[in-house]
Amino acid sequence: MSKRQLQVAMREWTRNMRLPLTWLFVIGVAVILALIGPFGTDQVMILPVALAYWLLITAGSYAIGLFVNVVVSQYLSGSGSLPRFGLAAALTGIGVSVLVVTLNWAFFSHFPEAAQWPEIFGSVFLISLVITGLLAAVDAHLAADAPASGRVPLMDRLPLDKRGTLLALSVEDHYVRVHTDKGEDLLLMRLSDAIRETGETPGAQVHRSYWAAWDAVASVRRDGARAVLTLASGVEIPVSRSNLHKIREAGLLPR
Repeated sequence: MSKRQLQVAMREWTRNMRLPLTWLFVIGVAVILALIGPFGTDQVMILPVALAYWLLITAGSYAIGLFVNVVVSQYLSGSGSLPRFGLAAALTGIGVSVLVVTLNWAFFSHFPEAAQWPEIFGSVFLISLVITGLLAAVDAHLAADAPASGRVPLMDRLPLDKRGTLLALSVEDHYVRVHTDKGEDLLLMRLSDAIRETGETPGAQVHRSYWAAWDAVASVRRDGARAVLTLASGVEIPVSRSNLHKIREAGLLPR
């Protein structure tokens, strides 16, 4: 994993960990678990100690799961969702297993024997699948959720002389090139995050590395099983075969 990928992942992780909603969720779950006392913790811990134990478990598991997901998302940005999901769940399971064993040793002076590790990892892996699925669902929901106003939040990231009508987005290495009618600029961020900030601009991701605004398209031509959009600025945007239906639905390609 490159230094730039790690920088993007760390920025995404830090941003999410600083959200008040994140800590409201983490603390809420910890309080519920401390009161319920699963796995017999209510029999061996007083409430304040149980709350500390479950807060560490909940916060640590969320932090590990989130970090693994953003790192895997950067490292396997060009792969399908299934490999990313599987790798993220496995790595999260390993990290959370180590966390649980460490906390159990600290709170209960218990360290599992070698034969118990597969069972521990199996149980935690199932929980990690749920954590990974929830994180993926939240990310997909946020990416599809455009702000109510006509403002394009992405423009706030650009120099003043480059802010204008959004034309397209393209991936270059670990950067996103933002094309506007005033010029272009590179931003260190994920394409999914950039798309999230396009506001109500009509358009769609037409390739794993490209997003195009419909109003910016000057012409369309077929290229075998794919297509190519030519913007009014002269920039050409490839359309993958799996995304042809999007430009058909936008009325840019005959049905």
